[in-house]
Amino acid sequence: MPYIETQGRRIHHQPQIFKVVPYDYLSLMTGKDLQGNDLINPIAEYDTKTGEVVSRVQTSSYGAMKIVHGVNNDFIRNSIHKHHHGNNGVDFTFSDFVDASISLFEDLDLNPFEVVVRSFEFGVNVPLPIEIQSYKFLRHCKTFNGKQINGKVFKNTNALYLAAELDNFTFKLYQKGGQLIREVQGIDPNLFRAELHVDRMAYCKSIGITSNAPFVVLLDPSKSFQLIKLLRQEFDKVVFYDWTTDQRQMTKPERRIFKNWKDPVYIEDLAQNNPRKYKHEIAMFKRISAKYSNAHIKETVWNLIEKKWFEIWQIDKKTCTKLHAFLSRYKNSNLYDFTSSILVVNQYNLIAPDAIKYLEQLSVNRTCRITSVDISDQRAGSKFVSAKKIGYYDAHNVRNTDSNPRNNLRRSIERIAKEPSLFPLDAILTITSDQKRILEYWQGTQYDILKRVGVN
Repeated sequence: MPYIETQGRRIHHQPQIFKVVPYDYLSLMTGKDLQGNDLINPIAEYDTKTGEVVSRVQTSSYGAMKIVHGVNNDFIRNSIHKHHHGNNGVDFTFSDFVDASISLFEDLDLNPFEVVVRSFEFGVNVPLPIEIQSYKFLRHCKTFNGKQINGKVFKNTNALYLAAELDNFTFKLYQKGGQLIREVQGIDPNLFRAELHVDRMAYCKSIGITSNAPFVVLLDPSKSFQLIKLLRQEFDKVVFYDWTTDQRQMTKPERRIFKNWKDPVYIEDLAQNNPRKYKHEIAMFKRISAKYSNAHIKETVWNLIEKKWFEIWQIDKKTCTKLHAFLSRYKNSNLYDFTSSILVVNQYNLIAPDAIKYLEQLSVNRTCRITSVDISDQRAGSKFVSAKKIGYYDAHNVRNTDSNPRNNLRRSIERIAKEPSLFPLDAILTITSDQKRILEYWQGTQYDILKRVGVN
């Protein structure tokens, strides 16, 4: 059976793959009156008191999409995934998303550069390993950003989902397989979904998607590819109680903190009434979890999500050409040349450049130069284990272990150089070959002590 490796431990992984494009629910402002379009179906509405048909049609449908009629400005809402396939549990590739978008905009005579995105939903479906049951994972998610997570069960199923509702977005984690087990034949019951529903586009400002963004940004991998950063940002705010953590190896203070953080009421009370202590303890809890966990469950789940994200953005040449031809019909289409500037060709297909860098990184196992902890999942160029894994103070100490020898040696030589002496510096100072190698780190900088003392 296929497996993945985490911290040197093999975890069996189910082979079933669901290549699901991130977009699902969309809310679009068209800026047009669509009621004269023959392809939409008016939905009759009735007066609840008299039973008479309301004279002015308020809503219509186009496939599974709902159209709300305003004054010369209609709104389109619903799941574009369900619109295209009938449900959102089966495969929905980027090619499908492009086909669904082209059909929508051509049939309703809309311009993707003018239709405004009011809100949208994106996420990733991943089948979890056998050892990480989706229900069990969700039950061990204690809080989100210092508050208890609102847990509910889907109607007609026992599938669990967690939702954290904020002003600009809603973050969700849930059992996708359990939700659709009765609708989609053969679906993996352990299918897990992480999802963000963006209610206000200003939330995406950090990745270059702003308020009143046109629909075309959702077709632009150079921007929408970066949505993974927002998903990671919120996923990191979940306090997860790792059931594989070995408490026998902990010190008494570590065991006390770890036990306290199993209780979401304790965490929320601490966050509200003692923010400073909360900040300190959450760093300690994360460090303890990273240090004593046998399987690093949360990290494993995130790695599966991230890997699937990069699979999602694989685009074949046919789709790329189709998309470019569609956008070229509209004004300003020269800003979105998907065939050259955004996508690059490799031997199989067209992939966003950032995805290529990531896939190259996956083939190299990197470890922290001090602790030897695996850091292959960290950003390219990382040399040390991150604070997210072992806590800020420990991560800071790791970096000090690397930098202190050269800093201390440089300062010692500087003190000697400042002391008055009857003899030249090179007569009283001997620098060994090992010390020279350490000090070469500073060559070409303002701290180049070798140059200052005349050592070549």
